[in-house]
Amino acid sequence: MLRTFGVLKWGKGEDRPQRISTTPIGLRTVLRDSPIEGITVDAMVEKFTAVSDHASKVRVNASLLANYIFIRSLHDDDTLPLADQAFFTACLSCCRSADTRCTTVKQRFAEFSAATGIVAYPSMPGTTRVFENQAQDMATAANTFIDVHFGDRRLTLVKWGLKVMLRSRVTFTQKVFERRIGELCTFILSTRSEMDVMAAIREELQRLGFIGCFDIVEQLCAITVDFYGSDYPSKLRHLLELQELYLADDRLRFDAINRAAYAAFPKLYPEDTNKQARKAMLDEWTFYADPRNTMSPLPINHNTATFVRLCKKSICELFPKLKVCIAAGDPWWFKAIIDPFSSKAGIPRLRHEFNKYARSEHGMFAAMKMVRDGKDIPVPWMIGPSFETDGKQRRLQLITSALDHPGAPGFLHLHEAGYNVSFIDTTLEEVLEKGDGVYNLRHIYTEAGLQGFDGVTVTPMDPGQKLVAAGAHIQGEDWRIENAADIMFGDHPRVTFSGVEWQTKTFTLKSQNAEKLRRRADRPYGQALQQLQGERKNTCDLATFTKYCTTWNATSGAIWAEVLTSQRRGHRFLRFRAIQRAVEEVAERFAPIKGGKEKYGRRIIMFEDGIWKPKKGCPAAPNKKIVRAICQRSATVMIPAAWGTKTCLGCGYENSDGTDYRTRLCTTSPGCLLHPHTPTIEINRDHGAVGVLGVRAVYVISRIWSAYRDWRPVGYNM
Repeated sequence: MLRTFGVLKWGKGEDRPQRISTTPIGLRTVLRDSPIEGITVDAMVEKFTAVSDHASKVRVNASLLANYIFIRSLHDDDTLPLADQAFFTACLSCCRSADTRCTTVKQRFAEFSAATGIVAYPSMPGTTRVFENQAQDMATAANTFIDVHFGDRRLTLVKWGLKVMLRSRVTFTQKVFERRIGELCTFILSTRSEMDVMAAIREELQRLGFIGCFDIVEQLCAITVDFYGSDYPSKLRHLLELQELYLADDRLRFDAINRAAYAAFPKLYPEDTNKQARKAMLDEWTFYADPRNTMSPLPINHNTATFVRLCKKSICELFPKLKVCIAAGDPWWFKAIIDPFSSKAGIPRLRHEFNKYARSEHGMFAAMKMVRDGKDIPVPWMIGPSFETDGKQRRLQLITSALDHPGAPGFLHLHEAGYNVSFIDTTLEEVLEKGDGVYNLRHIYTEAGLQGFDGVTVTPMDPGQKLVAAGAHIQGEDWRIENAADIMFGDHPRVTFSGVEWQTKTFTLKSQNAEKLRRRADRPYGQALQQLQGERKNTCDLATFTKYCTTWNATSGAIWAEVLTSQRRGHRFLRFRAIQRAVEEVAERFAPIKGGKEKYGRRIIMFEDGIWKPKKGCPAAPNKKIVRAICQRSATVMIPAAWGTKTCLGCGYENSDGTDYRTRLCTTSPGCLLHPHTPTIEINRDHGAVGVLGVRAVYVISRIWSAYRDWRPVGYNM
């Protein structure tokens, strides 16, 4: 229907990309009693919940079986299978007592069952199509694991191997050592040929100060540069080989020290008096950094209620009587069981005036007739061919044309390309005129220089951990290097959203406290988790993985009895909605729209694109969701994060650590604009990062490249 609508509106030759949006909503909110007796809302909710429960258990066991097959193949030095949909279909079939024609997987399942005690669950009728969809999702996750993360994981393994080999051979400070190891990794993993790298590696080591270290790193370099595989099994085997050679033993020793420390001095509540004694034991790990976690060959599914994807065929399998009221090829088949257009559902896009044509086939044909007659009607939002549910909430897929509903510039590709959201050079004036969208710093410029920001409110936004975000609303004409002291200490409107506020409003603290109580209570659930704590599932060692699976088999009953409850599902939906509200509150605080956008004039957000792992006790705020919300309110520019909090706004040199964790110390004297009359100054690190972020963005967009020493982001040329 959408394709026909597009042909009538734009012609056959026009490229008509689709825009897809997922709308989470309560399951009972959109369900309706079907015309068939006995298929009521309660019956459907009960059925969907049972299917989700069954799929959750089968998926976890199937992911363990798939990893066992890969680990066994590595152990026996056999060819790794291709982790495609057919492979995961066979694994799922073995774990749910269904037939499969893949004899190899059946044989491996028999070995797996004998070694671990995990047996197949009884088959559930009418779920064939459901598990075909599950197999497709598992194959996509496995391939994404290699496609997206191969380069980063390879870099991590090579960097760790080099750190351990070279740290004792040099006297660099930790910061200098980290930088030079990074340069060495970049050289080894470059696009040069193997011959060129091996010929020049000795000279590169000399240049970086690693004198006489070639013999130590020769094997690692040879293994790394000798890899040319492009298929999934080859890439995976290469990663696992690097992991076993350079990371696995270190991680095992580190975990052994941790287990011994916590066994001797367990964590106490509410006051942990064992902390210092435990820290003394943990100091047995003498290396300055903790080793990264090892990985399993394939992703292992979490033990939680899974979302099952249901399409027309799977619904007809689960409820055979519905076949009489669901016509073949009918895009509105869903109307037999759900009513997403109702006021009760309250989905704004579907309730819009122009979307009334999408409610029925008759309405769509009437709309297409009007388009054929020359009337300009927007392409409506239509319900996608499938939806997902866990028995409590429902994820509806809405589809329309990206030509009529493009969203903010860069918005459609935010989920695909991360922060690589713009690819064409754009002027600052065009960005401000549009008033929304997300862009990369390297693609924005102005010929007007610094005067191009006059009359524009520039808001740098520094995401963090103690503070989810910090920023300041400062007029564009004030963003000058000579105004560094005023930017840092002046009376400008500052905006923050604290980590504690985020944890409270998203029910994070409430969830953590409730989980602690459940785990500490003398119940089967807490006991099961304690048994699993000492086991390792992210490993490539056959004996270790088999031991984990055996323990999982003994404890899974108690865990599933807890995590598949209706209360757990309800709380997950409650937290999801709370996070959505908190994201909008962050966006409103930094880019307000209450009272209309015009009220706030021309403005632009400079968002730091730093990525980091949250520290213990700090909230894991979803930065990409925050960007998604803000870019629909104001033009948003992604700024490289390097040297944000560590660089002084007044002189451009690196700051030292201050007396407090939240401060930095500048010792440049004379020459720093922040303390021209004193030898040092201690500054708030968040205020410093905001100032650095704003000045860097303004000067780079204005094409004043000499604003800071060596601060040009990757991709800029003089």
